[in-house]
Amino acid sequence: MIQAPPRVSSATQGACTHNRCLWRIRSQWIPLIALAIAAVGGCSTDPSTPQHPTDVCRWEWRHPVPLGSYLIRIDMRDESTGLAVGSDGAIVRTTDGGRTWSRVESGVEGTIWDVTYSESGTAVAVGVDGVILRSRDDGRSWVPRTSPSEQALAGIASPRRNTFLALGNGGTILLSDDDGVTWRSLASGVKCSLEYARFYSEGRGIAVGDSGTILVSDDFGSTWAMVPVETSTWLYGVSCVGDSVAYAVGWNGTILKSRDRGITWRQLASPTGHILYAVDFVTEADGLIVGGWGDVLKTSDGGATWEQVSVGANKNVVSLCRFGAGRALIGAGGGILATSDGGLTWSEVVYSGNDILCDVTMTRDCCGVAVGSGGIVLTSEDRGVSWSSRGSLTDGYLYRVCSAGSEAVVAVGDGGKAFRSGDGGQTWLELFCDTDRNLYGVAFIDSLRGWVVGADGVVRKTEDGGDSWRVQDVDSWRNIFGVAFATPEIGLLSGDLGGIYTTADGGESWVPAVTGTMAPIENVCMNSVTDAWAVGRDGLCLHSVDAGVNWVRVDIGQVNPLTDIAFFDGATGLVVGLGGVIVRTQDGGRSWVADDSGTSNSILGVTLDREGGALVVGERLTVMQFVQVVSCE
Repeated sequence: MIQAPPRVSSATQGACTHNRCLWRIRSQWIPLIALAIAAVGGCSTDPSTPQHPTDVCRWEWRHPVPLGSYLIRIDMRDESTGLAVGSDGAIVRTTDGGRTWSRVESGVEGTIWDVTYSESGTAVAVGVDGVILRSRDDGRSWVPRTSPSEQALAGIASPRRNTFLALGNGGTILLSDDDGVTWRSLASGVKCSLEYARFYSEGRGIAVGDSGTILVSDDFGSTWAMVPVETSTWLYGVSCVGDSVAYAVGWNGTILKSRDRGITWRQLASPTGHILYAVDFVTEADGLIVGGWGDVLKTSDGGATWEQVSVGANKNVVSLCRFGAGRALIGAGGGILATSDGGLTWSEVVYSGNDILCDVTMTRDCCGVAVGSGGIVLTSEDRGVSWSSRGSLTDGYLYRVCSAGSEAVVAVGDGGKAFRSGDGGQTWLELFCDTDRNLYGVAFIDSLRGWVVGADGVVRKTEDGGDSWRVQDVDSWRNIFGVAFATPEIGLLSGDLGGIYTTADGGESWVPAVTGTMAPIENVCMNSVTDAWAVGRDGLCLHSVDAGVNWVRVDIGQVNPLTDIAFFDGATGLVVGLGGVIVRTQDGGRSWVADDSGTSNSILGVTLDREGGALVVGERLTVMQFVQVVSCE
């Protein structure tokens, strides 16, 4: 099954000594993981975004637009209207040929794997746990249908008017002959996963799947028979063209061709060894194939020769939909790219990158500033509702950003890089902190006094707004990730191996605290002069009531790595983490409730402004906002 790639792996979780974000998320997407994403739903008061009202969930998607979910499959009803589906129950809709897209409510929390239209105009989408959704209004609204299977459904096809066929794990095949209203299970004769099916006009169908499985049907999908194929590779896509020609693609650059309606197959020479996910031929000669590592293959001679076009080595292209003269859409890197010249050139219409926002802050004048991978900076001038790119400050990561006065902010990152903006992130001046070590944390107590911390125990202090810095280093063998100050004198550091340090003299001396853990502590927060919090790996949350001298572990109901924590007014606090985790307290930490974030994207940074408004940021340039934000005026 084509999967939206996971955000975390055990291999990367131990890499924090090299790059602070690496243990939390992957910087490259991975094609084809056998486990589906565990996704959560969303809620909103905006009718264009998902609404699942709860007592605690009031989060709205702000960036990227229309969403940051990983889109997987696309289908166009005609040259104007189409749908795309993906992780987190995502469904987006276009009415202008794919140029712009808007999000619609699906009512589903998990991944939706495929969507298609029937000739009658009905749309059906299928996904995890046997989910089947039906729409009769061009995808504006969706109604769940009773499914006879709980297996994940990977593909959906429409053999003829008013007929749908779904297929998926365990050889599952489901058929509806009343336009998607009711469904029944069919015998496939196989137990392997089935991925995709397509039909000729007169009812002949071909389905492909795991272990080189190819099934054929002569009765619009009612019965199926397996045909022998000289390959055991996993096949992901199939295209039927004309009266008898078919193409199938899969692992290791496999391209198969049949000229007898799928009875016999021969393997074509392939220009790539990468996994191939989808194929679409409009004639026997004219075809496109897409796959891993940005591969787009184009042929005009039925696969005898191929022209290879790359849309970016970091973009796995997992789906393909051709429509109109020379036009096509592909699901690439979780977004959508479009072509109008038959696949020679492509342009992004829905965000398809894997950029990461590591942190966010609000200035005292309510300007938002977010920073992340590749030195990217996003800013908001409307209290976090809309965001604009300010380009890149550096080639490496910017890990943290903090407010340093009315409109001033300071950001830090790889290679000892530090930058200051005095106008809410519009323009920047580089600071020189007398170190080339990665800087992982920053805190300013006012416009002049601040600290930066980083790899190998680096601690630097400024008392002139960053023009000059003094060394206040701690243990050279420990990476320092977090820094927080309640007053100019009282502060905390956090880092590797369960390390927390306290100071009562503005960082002139640091005293190690006993935390009772060896897990990395990602960040610290001072809720008051005495009340302190820290978060880290494996759902770790620590609390201190004596300015960090002694710590106790607090169970906030999480097992995912936690990445950031922020408090406002002594009572309201937020903790965020991998897998879309947002946990809230409104009683100073005595109790915690998980918010329904509506995303499985990892969340890395959180900020609360002086009026209690909240913003969180994370992978795929995610920005979400708590909708009950009080005006700063």
